[in-house]
Amino acid sequence: FSGAGLSQAPPSSLPGGAEFHRRVYEACLVGAECVAPGLVAPGTVEALCAGHWNVLARLETMLEGSVAGALACLRVPVPNEAQLLSALHLAHAGLHVTVNCDNGIECAYALLAGDAELPDEAPECHRELLPAWRACMPSSPPALHVIRDATACAAEAFDRRPLLVRLHGGIG
Repeated sequence: FSGAGLSQAPPSSLPGGAEFHRRVYEACLVGAECVAPGLVAPGTVEALCAGHWNVLARLETMLEGSVAGALACLRVPVPNEAQLLSALHLAHAGLHVTVNCDNGIECAYALLAGDAELPDEAPECHRELLPAWRACMPSSPPALHVIRDATACAAEAFDRRPLLVRLHGGIG
């Protein structure tokens, strides 16, 4: 089981839940200031962050399709070591349950299985270590099964391995 800290390490360095919501609020307020200069009260971000609102649901309600842009920042171009370790665990018939909704573990699995390559911006150490990581994978890695939707949580779904369960959904 993993929580929000899994994806925060470099090079993925994704913002955690509270930080992610704060960044979304700040982007919304910058946009509001462009449309209505001077009308956003000082302290608005702090007031919004003090509440427990689902900012993404509210954004989508106000402007259909807007959440896709917010979630784009949760795409992991280069997985970190924790994501690579999770992918290896999964490849060996593992079950991983996470509250993260980014694609870091899936990205790592594809990279280690040879279905993806490192992007140009990957650190040199990743390029040097990738063959050793890949050597730890089974010779024919099984397809990764991912549950991102509570309606897909039928009992028989848990018989599949490797299985990644994303409790809060995912961007895939």
